[in-house]
Amino acid sequence: MDFKFTEEQELLRRTVSLFASREIAPLVNELEQREEFPVELLKRMGELGFLGIPYPEKYGGSGGDVVTLCIFLEVAELGIFQGKLMGRGLYYAVQAYRRARDAPEGHEEIGC
Repeated sequence: MDFKFTEEQELLRRTVSLFASREIAPLVNELEQREEFPVELLKRMGELGFLGIPYPEKYGGSGGDVVTLCIFLEVAELGIFQGKLMGRGLYYAVQAYRRARDAPEGHEEIGC
């Protein structure tokens, strides 16, 4: 059995790691002290497709599998996301996933 990541999964791992170190790391301490959630970073994560990993393509996601989602969550958490940043971000991502999963057929696509 082969447990290696696919090329796409390895690219995601590297991309998330770079994003966390370049765009989040410089802001974490300040945001934590001010107890603010970085809405702009969440939007950027959506633009990069990070928030669309578990969503079906027909709803605007990337249709990623569980392994791909776990790669994102683990690298993001190990990289820089801490405390409230990760907790709130994960909460919002889960809520969006549930809305997409439970939405009736023919609803508007979500931006992921």
